[in-house]
Amino acid sequence: ANVSHGCTGMSTDNAEWFFDTVREGDIVRVVGSEGEDMDPFGNGFGDWNLSWEKWQKGSALHEGAPDSPQTLQAARLRPHV
Repeated sequence: ANVSHGCTGMSTDNAEWFFDTVREGDIVRVVGSEGEDMDPFGNGFGDWNLSWEKWQKGSALHEGAPDSPQTLQAARLRPHV
């Protein structure tokens, strides 16, 4: 949607899960919003305007962390709804 989702309301339990699970730099996709994608601004794109492939190209690491059972399991975590 053509808005910022910088402040996202959620229950205390879900907020605790989010705080304990998500790390700085993790990409969070907000779904269920209406509207068009945001236009580029300033001298480039906002992080949320980039595809995952473009995001990775701008990474200082140039590769993701190796997949391990622990990494794969963490990727399946979801907050209770």
